[in-house]
Amino acid sequence: NHIKSHPGSVGQPMGGMTLTIRDEEMNPLPPGEEGEVYAQGAWLFDGYWQEPAATAKALTPHGLRTGDQGHLTPEGLLYLSGRLDDVVKSSGRKVSVIPIDQALMKTGQFADVAVTPKEHPVAGHVPHVLYVPNNETPPNFREVVQTLRKTLPENHSPKGFSAVKSLPRTGS
Repeated sequence: NHIKSHPGSVGQPMGGMTLTIRDEEMNPLPPGEEGEVYAQGAWLFDGYWQEPAATAKALTPHGLRTGDQGHLTPEGLLYLSGRLDDVVKSSGRKVSVIPIDQALMKTGQFADVAVTPKEHPVAGHVPHVLYVPNNETPPNFREVVQTLRKTLPENHSPKGFSAVKSLPRTGS
């Protein structure tokens, strides 16, 4: 019902569940502000089988850390914008890998790409590209980076490329 009348929303939580959006310091955020989605209620799991450290990280006093990013509307509708593991923190700034992936694929120089964080001595992490070549001609990395700089912020520019034979994909 809500999904049809509010395109892009995943709806409201099921009965017995509540959602809260929190910032990195675990402070609750008001409707419309982006943060991590936390879930509380009767339908949560008790923990990961024989994984107490993972359970302690996921099940907090504020609820289950879903790892999803999003915001709630004043009506309680949830809109998701990504996953926390899709974000690289570089020089103290958040860099989403999704627009980098999309921009790289639009260049036509790759069969597949995955942007990952790579440790950097000054920035902490920088975007690094794992790519599957799309033909016998190697990508023109200088041209790729110049193209990305026209559409993406400077800190979204990849700092390295590594060729791979394939990238594992799931059904989703």
